[in-house]
Amino acid sequence: LSSSTTDKKNGQLSPSLLVFDRVGFVNALVNECYQNQTCLPVLLLLAFRYFDVLGIPEKSIQLYFEVENAITVFLLDSTSCFLFLFWLQNMRRLNHLLSQYSGSSQFSTPAIEHLIEKYKFHRTNPQIILSHCQWQVSNIYKNLFHECIAPRICPLLVPALLEFKSDDVNKCITKRGAKNGKKFEDKHMEMLIHHLDTVHNAAMIVTFDAKAMQCLFSDIAKLILTVSFNELMFRRDLCNLRSGVRI
Repeated sequence: LSSSTTDKKNGQLSPSLLVFDRVGFVNALVNECYQNQTCLPVLLLLAFRYFDVLGIPEKSIQLYFEVENAITVFLLDSTSCFLFLFWLQNMRRLNHLLSQYSGSSQFSTPAIEHLIEKYKFHRTNPQIILSHCQWQVSNIYKNLFHECIAPRICPLLVPALLEFKSDDVNKCITKRGAKNGKKFEDKHMEMLIHHLDTVHNAAMIVTFDAKAMQCLFSDIAKLILTVSFNELMFRRDLCNLRSGVRI
């Protein structure tokens, strides 16, 4: 429920979000708010600001920990690439907003200095929330690889190398979408590309920016290279220059 709270110090109206039921708010935010995904970090920030304006900053910190715990529990048994990317992106946005309104000199440009002064926290120490938010971003990213990416693509790498007879990678790409009722010769390579497509499509849905997308697929490439070359070193049928070129 939106409200404008009056700051007792300067008498100015301060945009904030009044949370009547913290448990219900956290449940709705974590379990139900998929339609307006881009606004979730803003809702949290406005809720933090409500407690900051009232002079009870400990409530802001408490609310953040309740949200963080709810996200952790929500993702605990999940293997959905979309859900991990969804919360990774939203926590990255929250991390950026907290950094922006914490009074950091990095964001003190003349163009937005008045906005930062208007919306930044005055009683809450944002570094406490920010440090835990950064940990949560790192933890979600690590679990994304551990639970969703590595288990799907790593078992396919050696079979794909063994099946892939051509040095022309485009051979596999052009086969995709063919409907001739015939099994693909390189079915594991096809499955591998399908899983990479799934990750890419999910990242596009949650509107990953170009830098984040580059970082994500750079780490996926490192994973593929590490696993592939480890297998290459210890298997006689793979330990040759041709296999290295295929990787």
